Amino acid sequence: MNGAGGNGSFGWTLVIVGLVLAGIGLIWVLAPNLPRLGRLPGDIVIERENSRFYFPIVTCIVISAVLSLIMWLIREENKDVQEEAKADLGLGSKENSVSPSAGRIEGRTHDKGE
Repeated sequence: MNGAGGNGSFGWTLVIVGLVLAGIGLIWVLAPNLPRLGRLPGDIVIERENSRFYFPIVTCIVISAVLSLIMWLIREENKDVQEEAKADLGLGSKENSVSPSAGRIEGRTHDKGE
């Protein structure tokens, strides 16, 4: 199912990201009473007479965890695609790999003096 140039996995990644965004939009519209990002319990808000200090620590942790999960999933998918490509090209097998001792003749030394 690769597209032109073999970028089929990128296309599927875009489709998945689009579906996730659509799902978030649906939740946002259908459940307006859910805590919003930036207003989660645990976010620090200090209000004084003339100022407000706001530090969304829990929101930062949630966003970091979600982005880390997404990046891990993308890396895992790319790892699978790379392994399939190597197998298709025959690069992953030991039979085609060059050993470190290739080109050396075992048991012989080359001395210029003799």
